[in-house]
Amino acid sequence: MKKLYILSMVLLPFASCSQDEKPSDKAFKVFNEGVKFSLDAGNAASINDYEKASQLNKKAIEKFKETLTIDSTHSWAVSALAHSQYLEKNYREAIPNFEKAIKVQPNFAVNYQEMGMCKINLGEIEDGKRDLVKAFSLDPSVELKTNTILDLQDIGRLAFDYGDGYINQGEKDKGEGYKRFAIAVFLLAFDFDKNKESAKLVSDYALKIGDKDLSEKFKLIAQ
Repeated sequence: MKKLYILSMVLLPFASCSQDEKPSDKAFKVFNEGVKFSLDAGNAASINDYEKASQLNKKAIEKFKETLTIDSTHSWAVSALAHSQYLEKNYREAIPNFEKAIKVQPNFAVNYQEMGMCKINLGEIEDGKRDLVKAFSLDPSVELKTNTILDLQDIGRLAFDYGDGYINQGEKDKGEGYKRFAIAVFLLAFDFDKNKESAKLVSDYALKIGDKDLSEKFKLIAQ
């Protein structure tokens, strides 16, 4: 549901802006085909058919790339391309496209939000945080911040699980690195919304890595 909420924020403006742009007929047609694939991918993800969603997202990516080949000035195609690349976890490819999109549409909060999440997934937490702060300043809605925090917590849990996996495979240093990264992401989520649930998450996972001081500190906050 978190990604579907963001998806709607990204795709809804396309319909309202496309007629104003008056692109070439071919670019308009190809772009709308990409949007259709993106929306269908969102519907597939909503019923947990992630394999189909991924296939559709990849088709959307190709359509948005084709749109930009036809019309390099298409102002929404680059944003849509970056969004689809983000959903496919192609973070390094998505970031420069978000940067291009932001130059054209500097007040579109979701571009900053998703670019920030890309950077955080790549371990660039401070840079990602700056993008998220910018997104929240452009869109102070509870929905955007809440869904971002939930996504951050998901990233933390997944990173911690990866850490366990590497440790079980004998790669202790790599595994511990993933776990430290997970704690840093949990702390970032707490920083954005200092509630008891976020504090408890930090406390629980800090205890798992043996950081009793940090665990106790956030256990008190969670009470």
